[in-house]
Amino acid sequence: MVVNKKLPEYKIIRGRRRSVVIAINDDGSLEVRCPYSFTKPHIDKIIEDRLDWIYQKQSCLSSRISLPDVDKISKYEYKKLSEQLMLRIDNYMMDYNGPIPARFFIKRQKTRWGSCSSKRNININLKALYLPDELFIYLLEHELAHLQHMNHSAEFWNYLTRRLPEAKSLQRKLKLYKLS
Repeated sequence: MVVNKKLPEYKIIRGRRRSVVIAINDDGSLEVRCPYSFTKPHIDKIIEDRLDWIYQKQSCLSSRISLPDVDKISKYEYKKLSEQLMLRIDNYMMDYNGPIPARFFIKRQKTRWGSCSSKRNININLKALYLPDELFIYLLEHELAHLQHMNHSAEFWNYLTRRLPEAKSLQRKLKLYKLS
């Protein structure tokens, strides 16, 4: 239990919602998303009640593994790195025996490793190029599984763990890597 600690700074995002969400950004900053009716003292009390959890999550963030910064690279460098990543994807897909996406896109996303659209397009973060093989395969299998189940339901996880039995532990390992 945290005793006599001052409350960390946080940003309030009010909206038409019923519940409160405490979000810790990659840089360790805190956001509180809450209904319009919540007062600052009420929010302070919620933060105070969750201080242990907040500090624990922030300390985990500080120990995450950094990958090379691809946000400020030139178009030429971006093209070269994208080609390398596509080659890595193509090599994996040669032996893949599941649902096939319409296309792969390489993106410089700040908050996601990958995504799958309803048009069956898969976006992969350029930083995936720097992931160890087991996490790269997990990332691809995760997004490819969305071609079967477009959500994170129990059916999705059952399907993914049939294809990749260690999926849950790989998901935890992937969270050790910084995106931004």
